[in-house]
Amino acid sequence: MKETIERLHNKIVLLLENYQQLEEELKVSNQRVNVLSKQLDEQHQTIQQLNEKNKVLKLSTSIQNKQGDNKAAKQKINELVREIDKCIALLNN
Repeated sequence: MKETIERLHNKIVLLLENYQQLEEELKVSNQRVNVLSKQLDEQHQTIQQLNEKNKVLKLSTSIQNKQGDNKAAKQKINELVREIDKCIALLNN
């Protein structure tokens, strides 16, 4: 009887040790997921900003080709950039 209780006790201790180890691994994994999630969000924002800049560049090129007026093209680009900046500021809030 005493041996059975001792074996059960040893098994319980091992189970508790395994549980604590798994809990720690889960904690580390959750922290890693959080870090990777933040990185992914930052990369999505960067991609979005680059796509907007690409649109502005394409638009500026088409404006220059059509009108040939650099001053008007620069003004239009500045307006678009200000609009993009406002959108980014709203997204960050």
